[in-house]
Amino acid sequence: MSAILNLLGTLKTALAASAIAVSDSFDPAPFERRKPPRYLVLGVGKINSTPPKITADGTIYPLEVGISLSLYDLPDADANSMIACLEDEILGRLLDAGIAPVQMQIAPVCYDRTTDKRLLRAELTLACGYQRKAAAV
Repeated sequence: MSAILNLLGTLKTALAASAIAVSDSFDPAPFERRKPPRYLVLGVGKINSTPPKITADGTIYPLEVGISLSLYDLPDADANSMIACLEDEILGRLLDAGIAPVQMQIAPVCYDRTTDKRLLRAELTLACGYQRKAAAV
């Protein structure tokens, strides 16, 4: 579904102006090659759909897409600064780009042994749509 890749591209574009390196969970680069001390990984989770709407241009499938945000920082990073970064640098930029979550859940900051980093996870639910163009007659 290109709608999901388009959504990830839109999210990455919205976050490009921040000082945080952004990649998605489909990025084949190993974590060791992600050099910045603070970086964000975007992922796609649960997708819900409601009945399609048929228009003259085609069919629109309303979707709710679960997006995971995993913010990694140095092992001694302060949890308050990570939460402030999530709020200001990430969520603020998404809102400025017109991407408004309909639901959000933030987990406590923890230590991730795999990456030797502090980790702050947030789960967002975004409303969007997938459109299939009407067949030319």
